[in-house]
Amino acid sequence: MKQYILTGGPSSGKTTLIGMLSDDFQTVPEAAELVIQEQQTKGIEIPQIQPNFQGLVYQKQKQQLEDLPYAPIAIFDRSIADGLAYCALFDKPVPDGLASEDLTNRFEEVFLIENLGFAQDNGIRYEDNDLSIKIQEQLFKTYRELGYNPIRVPAFCDLSKDDSIAQRMKIIYEQIKC
Repeated sequence: MKQYILTGGPSSGKTTLIGMLSDDFQTVPEAAELVIQEQQTKGIEIPQIQPNFQGLVYQKQKQQLEDLPYAPIAIFDRSIADGLAYCALFDKPVPDGLASEDLTNRFEEVFLIENLGFAQDNGIRYEDNDLSIKIQEQLFKTYRELGYNPIRVPAFCDLSKDDSIAQRMKIIYEQIKC
């Protein structure tokens, strides 16, 4: 299975793009968002600041991989490598298991979905635009350190929302090798 990753800071449009890609490919939703929702139902208002948050995300991502039906191509809304970036940025310990994962040559391509210039409070994410940009750049740095050359997918802020999405999708489709 060829694995492609969409990564980027919060509110960059990854989930919108993944939703559109799901018409043609096997897609995997963002594990962190699922963990946040699960933890919030347990009464934890901001799970992201809990010491074990990245460990919970890592476990969810491992489960998603185990449960994933075979498809020639799978596109992920983030990968376990994102956990390394978050740990580095926020000076948190890397969860057990993640530190020993061999992430080299695992992904066909990594797409860095660039910041839209604003951050939306969707009840799950608390990051503002400045923090979103810092996260984006740490993700880029982390993937580079792992040997990847992330393809930057611009926001196309000068275009309408629909045209911006269309341009972003074009970049992604041009790189996916069927």
